[in-house]
Amino acid sequence: VKRFHLVGIGGISMSGLAEILIRLGYDVSGSDICESQLTNRLAEMGGTIYRGHDKHHVADTDVLVYSAAIHNDNPEVVEARSKGILVLSRGDLLAAMVRQGTGIAVAGTHGKSTTTGMIGVMFLDCDLDPTLIVGAVVPTIGSNVRIGEGVHVIVEADEYNRSFLQLSPDIAVLTSIDADHLEYYGSQDAIDTAFLSFVHALPSHRPVIACNDDPGVCRLLPDVRRETITYGIESAADVRATEIILDGYT
Repeated sequence: VKRFHLVGIGGISMSGLAEILIRLGYDVSGSDICESQLTNRLAEMGGTIYRGHDKHHVADTDVLVYSAAIHNDNPEVVEARSKGILVLSRGDLLAAMVRQGTGIAVAGTHGKSTTTGMIGVMFLDCDLDPTLIVGAVVPTIGSNVRIGEGVHVIVEADEYNRSFLQLSPDIAVLTSIDADHLEYYGSQDAIDTAFLSFVHALPSHRPVIACNDDPGVCRLLPDVRRETITYGIESAADVRATEIILDGYT
């Protein structure tokens, strides 16, 4: 495999995956309906960016990756499948990256990006040199991704479209569970079931790290069949932050 083509490359998550592929030495192209700072950055790194979608964009592609916003009738996806090109979802590619090391996946309705970034910066401060994939730019590293030489792969796990169920991490972090993406899930029960499926994808001897301050997470904990380590500020958690001083940011 030499060349990847990413459909919907302008999104924060897809652009991050594209950056990793470029840094790993792959030829990367991608398309989106409009240009942005993210696509301009990728072009400066050597990526080929197309504005709009056209079947001719995938002519020399080995692997096509599509975002959650892309439908099956997208001309590039249709052309890739007709030519026998390997077609992966964003979640498929992220899952493959997680499998390259000890995966730490951060899930939750709110707080995913902040928590993933904080964990990544803490690992950097401990000289663990992690690989980091976040859904927002982390000021400390000046990007939403980095490639490390350490064994840890720390990623933000998105519950939309149940894409986080494609991951098989070694450690899961739950920040919050709320009634979000109801246009997709339909009910809180369906959301809860998806999060339980996510944590039960962990190896049986691996822990779930859960925010004890969040009512939605606490509602699920009795049904979690894995070791659970709770954290919090206001609650009686296993690990509790006290005497907090705000000094800088990640």
